[in-house]
Amino acid sequence: MRQKSKVNNNGFIDENEISNRHAAIWLGTPRGLDERLAGEDHSSRRASFVGLSNKFRDSAAWHGPVEDLKGDEAVAMLRLPNEEPDPSESKVVIALNRRTTTEPASEISPEVMERFWESCLNRLQPTALDWLKAGGTMWDHLKLELAPEWTAELLGLEKVDADIERASQAALFGALATRVSPVDLDTVLYALGIFIHTHPFFADAVRKGVWHLPYGEDTVYTVTKRRMR
Repeated sequence: MRQKSKVNNNGFIDENEISNRHAAIWLGTPRGLDERLAGEDHSSRRASFVGLSNKFRDSAAWHGPVEDLKGDEAVAMLRLPNEEPDPSESKVVIALNRRTTTEPASEISPEVMERFWESCLNRLQPTALDWLKAGGTMWDHLKLELAPEWTAELLGLEKVDADIERASQAALFGALATRVSPVDLDTVLYALGIFIHTHPFFADAVRKGVWHLPYGEDTVYTVTKRRMR
């Protein structure tokens, strides 16, 4: 079961805890971007500029101190880095043949993968609701025009409607635009594609394909340390 931290009286994660995991960081002037992001201090640097939208202040949990900036203003939405230890680091999921493997039964039992996967999920940080809306809002504002065939090819789709294209591009752009560290867009795209190809709602839109287990029903998955060369 997922372990919740700092729950409120209703049994849900405290909204303040979720909001504190994100920071709308002011960067001063556009030229100060590289200098700010190159620093090791990712703590929130929040300010109340004259031109900053009040609605943005509210949805981004923006608060003082008040600072009057002379010249250009630049704001970046950056998700704070997850400082919890990553249980998947230096680990790799492998498939073994249940009938021929020499691994001890205790190492390939379903409980091993269950414990590993739960530890991975427990490390994930809930995202504040308004921040989940950020990608779509920014993408709509940009009004970028892409050929539908481009999205269809990336996601393995037979056809792409406006809703699928908007949602997929918003997911990719939102992940990139709120990063505090390098983002592997290929991995984001892969996860998005798996979601689409797995959910029955998109069954009529995806291209037909199949994945076979390496050893058929004798396949057993476990996790092991990655050997570094």
